[in-house]
Amino acid sequence: MPEFAEDEVLATFTDLLPEARFAPVIPGWEEIAERTNVALQRIYLGEVEIEPALDEAAAQINRILGN
Repeated sequence: MPEFAEDEVLATFTDLLPEARFAPVIPGWEEIAERTNVALQRIYLGEVEIEPALDEAAAQINRILGN
């Protein structure tokens, strides 16, 4: 990938590639990620308390996973 590493625009991106991780390949992953993102966003915006929001997200995720 030297052609990317030498590109000034892509240099920062290519520096991060060794730390990159793929999303898990499990059924329901997109829905799990969405539930997590919504809960975190509502926490960041101060719309909900942290623990109840994460507990609800965990319950939703467990249902998605069939637990």
